[in-house]
Amino acid sequence: MSKQVQLDDALGKAQSLLQALYLAAGNTIDQQDGIALQVVASTAMDSLQQARELIDDILESEFGPATGREPDFTIIEKGGRISKGWRE
Repeated sequence: MSKQVQLDDALGKAQSLLQALYLAAGNTIDQQDGIALQVVASTAMDSLQQARELIDDILESEFGPATGREPDFTIIEKGGRISKGWRE
């Protein structure tokens, strides 16, 4: 399984968990707490969607057909920093 597919799966799982939290929060005894949890879950879902769109934009601009490069999702750790490389 490619790293891009794994990333998409991880984002999808996080989205599903947040949707479950949102639905469960609607069934809480304390209505104010439930609403607060729904707001948090909804905000987190929006952030995940933004992250997914940004990742798509980055992949397109860095590795789209016009660049002639293919993504290499190998994570390289150097001096405490983590960076992503690519193949040319």
